[in-house]
Amino acid sequence: MRRELKIGSYLFIALALLTTLYCSRGEIISYSGQQYQFNIDAVVVWDMNSGEGLVRVTVMEDSSPLAEAQVKINLNSVAESDTGEYSSDDPSYLKLNDSNKLSVIYTPHNLNAQIEFDLPDTFRITALPQRLNPGGEPRVVEWRASEKADGYFVSVIGRNATSTGAIPYSSRVDYQETQFTIPPDAFRDRLSELKADVYLVYVAAYAGGFIPYEGMLFTLPEGLPEASLSGADGSFGCGVVAPYDSIIVPQGD
Repeated sequence: MRRELKIGSYLFIALALLTTLYCSRGEIISYSGQQYQFNIDAVVVWDMNSGEGLVRVTVMEDSSPLAEAQVKINLNSVAESDTGEYSSDDPSYLKLNDSNKLSVIYTPHNLNAQIEFDLPDTFRITALPQRLNPGGEPRVVEWRASEKADGYFVSVIGRNATSTGAIPYSSRVDYQETQFTIPPDAFRDRLSELKADVYLVYVAAYAGGFIPYEGMLFTLPEGLPEASLSGADGSFGCGVVAPYDSIIVPQGD
């Protein structure tokens, strides 16, 4: 009888260790015999155009919004909107050119997801010669390097693109580069017809990855990397958006 109790104890300990190891990977968390699956999409952006430090976090539990989690950025609480979406625009919550920490905790179901990340430093476009572009020719944009950036992307979108039909353009740029040649396609529609408009030129620096968020005024290129919080499925990105510049394609005769 004592031998059977000892074997049973060993089995219980082994199962407990396996459960702990599996939970530490985070995708599926077991609590009181019930399993929960969490998905967290989060983006942190310092937008120099608006002066806001954007934190946008969406938390889903078993495909349903989770409204009771504690979301913090550098120990500052991020407000929830009763739909599983947590947001803040307070720039004082973020640390530029430094390490930051985002955490999502829901104690009743053992969720403890977090990520530490470097937020790139602020930077600016330094040159965009020949802003007047009547022929829709290539234009070179240059910018100052952003510390702690893993890469950049350039996005060009017409101010009236919804009415002109011009296709928003974006391209990824290696972290070692601080200039990019905007091609003629950035000023044209699907039929390659030149469209008169004021084209806004955005340059953003990202670290680890970058993902879209509600209210974003530019488009993202394909192939941008994504990170994720430990302890949950989903995606994470962060970056700094430089003040935009513009190129004018005037109306033809």
